[in-house]
Amino acid sequence: MNYAAKKPGLYRLQKVIDKTKLEVQRRMSDTLVVTCPKAEIRSASSDKCVGDLSDFVMEIEGSPPLKVKYSRTANNDQSEHTLQSLQPENFTSPLLGSTRASTLVVAGSTDVSWARARRITVPMNESMIPSGRWLYSIDEIHDATGNIANFSTGGR
Repeated sequence: MNYAAKKPGLYRLQKVIDKTKLEVQRRMSDTLVVTCPKAEIRSASSDKCVGDLSDFVMEIEGSPPLKVKYSRTANNDQSEHTLQSLQPENFTSPLLGSTRASTLVVAGSTDVSWARARRITVPMNESMIPSGRWLYSIDEIHDATGNIANFSTGGR
């Protein structure tokens, strides 16, 4: 059975019974529903000189830590890059632990502020050599809960 969550939040299953009336074992009783990751590339100027820095920012929004896959094309020479573990300074989350607990919040607590989407600005400054046409594109964003926003046209 599928349940369509209408808004982000922490959903907790107290008990699950199958059609034979047996209780179903669950690995985790909490299900976190977050907003989908999104991104935007911002630049003050689109015209640069040879050797200038690219000088733009990627504005990434999602539930951290985030992973961003992006592509850079310089004169038809494409390269793919990954930025790992993007998160605000002093960020803490139960999703950062190496082992998973059976719940994401302490019983009785309703504080899941650590899971809310955050806007993270990533400055990019690469030397623009050789001359020609340079194109940057954000291909994918992975959030802490396993959501993947795929923006690539190649369907990778």
